[in-house]
Amino acid sequence: MSLVEHSPPGLFQYHIDFDESGRATVTLESESPDHQRIYRWLSRRVAPKERQDITRILESSGIGTEYDMWSLNKYTHSMRLEDYYWISNDMSEKYEEIHIKHLIDTGQFEKIKEFQDKGILPR
Repeated sequence: MSLVEHSPPGLFQYHIDFDESGRATVTLESESPDHQRIYRWLSRRVAPKERQDITRILESSGIGTEYDMWSLNKYTHSMRLEDYYWISNDMSEKYEEIHIKHLIDTGQFEKIKEFQDKGILPR
């Protein structure tokens, strides 16, 4: 399996070619994503600066009142309900223990409340 197959969509520039039988071949344009692609991917993982209640979100997360996309990503682990990706420097964290989507889907509301109490999730 290639690096692209294990990476979030949008990080790598690649193209897909299909042969006559319909088999796909993925070709990377570069070995690693550039700064612009990483920045764009991370900026789509958090509430935008223009969001109506962004000040409340920033204050409840402990970031302050000035928008800081990097701090917001660190605070939220870049998690979104729409997919299964998150960022952490703690390799012991498991999807089943931390990802909001899984916790909601499996009814682990006590764990969600615990994250809210610790300030990891807003109330």
